[in-house]
Amino acid sequence: MAVKQSGIGIASVGIVAALLIAFAPVQDSVAFVVAILCGALGLSVLSFNRDEHERALLIRLFTIAFVLRVVFTFISYKVKIINLIGGGDQTLWIQPWNLSRSWAGWPIQYHGYPIPETLGEVYTGGRNMGYYYWSTWFYYLLNVPSQMALSFTSCFINSLTVVVIYKSARLFFQEKSAIFAAGVAIIFPGFVVWSALTIKETWIIFFEITAFYATWRYARTRQIKYALLLLAMIVLALSFRFYVTGCLLSGAVLTIACAHSARPLRTAFLSTTGLMAVLVVLTILRLTPFDLSSMAMTRLEEMTEFRMVVSGAGARAGMAGVRSGVQLDYDITTPSGAAMMIVIGSTYVLFSPFPWNLFSARQALALPDVLLWYGLVFAFIAPGLRHAWRHHKHLLISVAAFTLPLLLLYSMTFGNVGLAYRQRAQLMPFILMLAAAGYESRLHRLRAPLAKSRLNALRQRLQRRPASGSLLSRS
Repeated sequence: MAVKQSGIGIASVGIVAALLIAFAPVQDSVAFVVAILCGALGLSVLSFNRDEHERALLIRLFTIAFVLRVVFTFISYKVKIINLIGGGDQTLWIQPWNLSRSWAGWPIQYHGYPIPETLGEVYTGGRNMGYYYWSTWFYYLLNVPSQMALSFTSCFINSLTVVVIYKSARLFFQEKSAIFAAGVAIIFPGFVVWSALTIKETWIIFFEITAFYATWRYARTRQIKYALLLLAMIVLALSFRFYVTGCLLSGAVLTIACAHSARPLRTAFLSTTGLMAVLVVLTILRLTPFDLSSMAMTRLEEMTEFRMVVSGAGARAGMAGVRSGVQLDYDITTPSGAAMMIVIGSTYVLFSPFPWNLFSARQALALPDVLLWYGLVFAFIAPGLRHAWRHHKHLLISVAAFTLPLLLLYSMTFGNVGLAYRQRAQLMPFILMLAAAGYESRLHRLRAPLAKSRLNALRQRLQRRPASGSLLSRS
């Protein structure tokens, strides 16, 4: 009966998909084909899982996540929500499309970002252009200017992210807790919104959590395939967003160093302190081919200029301020200014928008995301921190190693969460590990009274039962 119902469901979905492809405009028809191919690819990859129970669970998680994201993306395009949630960034897909037409020999003159035309230029030319290089190839092969088709590939990547979040949480917690983390990732508004946009954040989030998973699998099993997977994520991140590569490298090294330590906090502290001391000594003795202190000051100045551009301060200074950053006027080149920027900027990244920010249409759209986020913080993440400190210090150190560098950078650069809270969205997969810890802690508390009551009942039955010695004496 169940098999028959599944067959009917698959046939119904196939009929609806065929009708949509046949009668929709060309751009939409091609997008639907891309969605079907991406869904089939995801299901095919997950079908290789040897554990039958886990395979069925992963397929279910992926399917729910993918269908939800595809439906939301389709609605966003048809009712024009995409123009509001995407802002100016949602038009960036046009540049890869134009360059792909130039590749195809069309007589058009390309104007836009210096998108690399070869794979070698992705790493030797302009930085952070990997996504646009991939998008150009996508449109070169697709040959149809469909923005929604590119969005559906983001839906596919984010649905795989949900699967990796489950797999990562399952390394430390029981199945129910891992399902909880994956379930939050499925419905979290920030993730769903990012899947509808044609920008690189969704891909970067996938690289980060996959690197986290590969690091822990390699630390536990020492299998070379997980080391290669980690290396692949680092290489891809280098082309998409170069500074993420340093965060992944430092997080992976610190995780592997502390994974089997009996005193992980001490190991993490000594490792970090030792690395910093070595860098300082090399700089003082001028044994490095570059001046680290000068590089650091240059980066701080670049971050200050960039923060002005993305905030209202840029508009005041006559620059093209896009107002996607919080306007904070601290001088991060000074110790006191940097400290204030880190404290206030981190608060914005982790907890904004605040009630006084919810008066614009775009901020109001973020209200469901904020309500769910605050519920997670108080109900699960805060208890999860306490539970991880008691029982999973290795996990806590690893999460800190992967997230704190990003949080530090975003607090000083943006002091904000940017478009659709992109900075917090990048931290979310790791934070969901703490939410899973909080859920696990709650399960333990719920089971403790039940186990205690059963033990008391067993004790009472044993006390009522006559001892064997007394029976012999009576006889």
